Amino acid sequence: MSIFKAYDIRGLVPDELDEKLAEQIGIAFTNILQEETNKTALTLLTARDMRPSGHRLIDALHAGITKAGADVIDINMTTTPMFYYAVGFKNIDGGLVCTASHNPAQYNGFKLVRKQSVPVSADTGIKEIEKRIREKRFRLADKTGTIREETIYAAYAKKILSLAENTDKKLKVAIDAGNGMAGLYIDLFVELGFEIIPLFFRQDGTFPNHEANPLKHETLTTLQKVAKTEKTDFSVAFDGDADRAIFLDETGKIIPADFITALISTKILEKNKGAVIIYDVRSSRIVKETIEQLGGIAIRERVGHSFIKARMRKENSIFGGELSGHYYFETMYTTDNALLACVNVANILRRRNEPLSQLIEPFKKYRQSGEINFRVEDKKTMMQKLADAFSSGEIDWVDGVTVQFDSWWFNVRPSNTEPLLRLNLEASTDAELSERLNELKRILGNPI
Repeated sequence: MSIFKAYDIRGLVPDELDEKLAEQIGIAFTNILQEETNKTALTLLTARDMRPSGHRLIDALHAGITKAGADVIDINMTTTPMFYYAVGFKNIDGGLVCTASHNPAQYNGFKLVRKQSVPVSADTGIKEIEKRIREKRFRLADKTGTIREETIYAAYAKKILSLAENTDKKLKVAIDAGNGMAGLYIDLFVELGFEIIPLFFRQDGTFPNHEANPLKHETLTTLQKVAKTEKTDFSVAFDGDADRAIFLDETGKIIPADFITALISTKILEKNKGAVIIYDVRSSRIVKETIEQLGGIAIRERVGHSFIKARMRKENSIFGGELSGHYYFETMYTTDNALLACVNVANILRRRNEPLSQLIEPFKKYRQSGEINFRVEDKKTMMQKLADAFSSGEIDWVDGVTVQFDSWWFNVRPSNTEPLLRLNLEASTDAELSERLNELKRILGNPI
């Protein structure tokens, strides 16, 4: 299986990704940007997370970039959102952050962006990098580029603080950094007016406490216990590179990320009447209903950060959210920023003066299946079979197949890397949810 994936480059170290390949990635990506801009003297920004293999891979990446003739500004160990902000704020030609996000310790990789932190996906450069490496098609410069270190923390913190409201009104917040890069924010959390209960803030890329993937609810058990015993206002868990966040209410109950998208939308639309907000195809209907009831324009988009960001730019959208816990802000160069999502939740709590559970309650209108996986070899044929079986519904192919009826809907979309179809189903009642799920299972087979 290729490490050159839909949204990033990611694989096992050193079996799939080593220093030699990291250097070649640096050369190939730099060459692509040089050809696109018709400039040789580019500057690329780099960063890394806390994984043990990051030192070696980033040094090799630097060697590749500079051999291709570009200069490097390295901001060292940081969160992915800070990296995105740095590329935009410093107006850099592009950049790469060495991270494997929420994956276990033996993985590492790179997320890539162009100027203004426009993401590089499989369709917009990653597959071309793979092709050039396979063909050994590299262009080296006569003059090697330079490497210098800079920092972005102060500018980033200033920007985040400028978007926070009523920070003198303290909020008690339990925060699970998962031994990942969110631990970097410890002082900033205090400046934001949070009385923090920190969990696993020591940066350790071996992840000694739990996998840094808050979408796996088993990783949230410690945070849930702390939320209940400490009587927090809310709690939050970050993934390894701190670009995703999952929230818990004051009782320790996990809040679905699409409900957070709806909640933040209520705040954004107060000041931005008629704003466009993007949400992914798996999100509850309540997201669209909430946005439209407040006079906003709700647009569904494919799952994946590169698709959400591209659509936000196209529609001049100021906010977007995904069920995976990514929240996107135009103020952050249209990138995902979990910390700014925390700031928005805090702003709402301080203004509304109600428990988070009560603020979320109006969004619990429908019943959801959660994402269910089915092993399917011929994914395209199966999706067409579903469309034919439910042809009386409203069908679209925005991302996989979505079929909508008045009281229920489902989306089935293919995995990018495995012979899997992923089902999300929503209905008005528990009974209908169960009935429709059984109908779909009769076609899709047993879930895995």
